[in-house]
Amino acid sequence: MQRSAPSIQRSCVRHARQGDAVKTILITLGIIGLIMFLACAGIGVAGYLYVKRAIDNLEVTDPVKIAQATSDMVDITIPPEFKPKVAHSIFGISTVQYDWCPTGSCPPINESKLTMSSFGGNDPDLDSDSDLEDEFNVRFKEFKREDRELDIRGQKVKFAFVLGEEHADGSFDGELTQDGTVAPKTAPPTQPTADPTITPDSANDANQEPKSEQPASTPTDGQPEQPAGDKKPGAKRWLVHGHLQGKKGKCTIEIDLAPEQFNDELIMTMLKSIR
Repeated sequence: MQRSAPSIQRSCVRHARQGDAVKTILITLGIIGLIMFLACAGIGVAGYLYVKRAIDNLEVTDPVKIAQATSDMVDITIPPEFKPKVAHSIFGISTVQYDWCPTGSCPPINESKLTMSSFGGNDPDLDSDSDLEDEFNVRFKEFKREDRELDIRGQKVKFAFVLGEEHADGSFDGELTQDGTVAPKTAPPTQPTADPTITPDSANDANQEPKSEQPASTPTDGQPEQPAGDKKPGAKRWLVHGHLQGKKGKCTIEIDLAPEQFNDELIMTMLKSIR
């Protein structure tokens, strides 16, 4: 049976509409896929840029960038005797270091330096007085401490000025207790040892004369021999430590100098310049 022309026309129109619907669905899926691809690519590029920026900031030696990193922490006037050494920044923790080089020529390894660190947020327990005291006890065999308060942005900021003698060999002759405090290390009790020169017969012999003690041996140069384990005095160092609220959170400042390098007026002028 042959179909009429109107029937064939209606069938063609119906199939055309179904084809348009399929095309619409395919185009929509394609657009959604393109958007997802671009989003993933954007996240990937953003992640790559973030990681690259973090790696680039791991160690910066450019004096201009170090000065900028310092300014991002706190406004301070650093004396020319301190030369910019390095800056680090990772995971919200930034650190800058200036070496003490009054002559302009810095040694490769310099223990005399100014270090500033910035931590995100404001932790009231950071660098508490007990923590500082433990730090000083660990580093120094003995020390004298003077606390000075400065008015910075309307707040009282305490800086600890410490002159101490380091442990002779860099070791620490103490131990940390369970509550975190520092206590002197106690030596184990010594066990008495028998004198091999004394025999039962000699001990019972009342007429035997006591043996004279042998004099301590002396080195060939004529200097008296030092007792075993005696340590030479450690180096003396000045340490200035303080913390305050910086531009990005808690900021710590530490100055480490030898006694002949320490200039009280220069240090105080620098600390008073903090804004």
